[in-house]
Amino acid sequence: MPRPLRAILSPWAVVALLALAPACTQRFVPMRGPSETVVSIARLELGYSNVYLLSHAGTCTYALVDSGSPGDERDLGRALAARGLAPSNISYVILTHGHADHAGLGRFLQERGARVLLGAEDVSQSEVGRNDEMRAQNLTAVLLKPFVRFPYAPFRPDALVYPGPDLPLEGLPGVRVRHMPGHTRGALIVLVGDDDAIVGDMMLGGIWGGAVGAAHAGDHYYHDDARRNRCNIQRLYDAGISRFFLGHGGPVSRASVEAWMGRWMDREPCR
Repeated sequence: MPRPLRAILSPWAVVALLALAPACTQRFVPMRGPSETVVSIARLELGYSNVYLLSHAGTCTYALVDSGSPGDERDLGRALAARGLAPSNISYVILTHGHADHAGLGRFLQERGARVLLGAEDVSQSEVGRNDEMRAQNLTAVLLKPFVRFPYAPFRPDALVYPGPDLPLEGLPGVRVRHMPGHTRGALIVLVGDDDAIVGDMMLGGIWGGAVGAAHAGDHYYHDDARRNRCNIQRLYDAGISRFFLGHGGPVSRASVEAWMGRWMDREPCR
């Protein structure tokens, strides 16, 4: 099976991908950010996880960060329709990782014209439509594991993101994709301007998938490399990120992340 396109490392490759996207026929009403230079972030709350819609006023560039779970097709369509969009208006989808509740509608969106980006080391999950081992971090995670390892429609990403410099996204000024493994080996985050980061399952807001205490930062149930993941959180905090948008619960503030970090930084210093 041929390897997916490696040219994603070049911003010009993103321009080429966008040239193939459908023409803009509808306008999105931003959730926030009246300035023509601000990229808007809209949270779409689906069955198992959050999906984020990114847009820039005055352009027809629409991106989703994560896609939702198998069975979320109707809810995703309704959430987009409420904002004057359809799945066919999405130019590309950045998947923070290859787990079913985030990558589950990857093929669905591909079939409607979106170009899907995934971390290179998570393609082994997307191509079989199955989660990796998911290393449980506590007893609750062990008990939940049989219920969250559901299959999804397999797909090959249109482009893979490899370790290296941040990838800027054409049409969404100030938006960059960064490879930050920890939750999974190929985990990605999306930086929006200087203040906001969409981090997938790097952390969890509250407990029970964000059902309680959604604004309080804490550990996710599963990580491939928990220490590396925490060091990535510290790197983002040190870089000045003030709001963290999560796959479950959130968003969480800088103050909440700082309070949580205070409980483990002395025990697990990052080099």
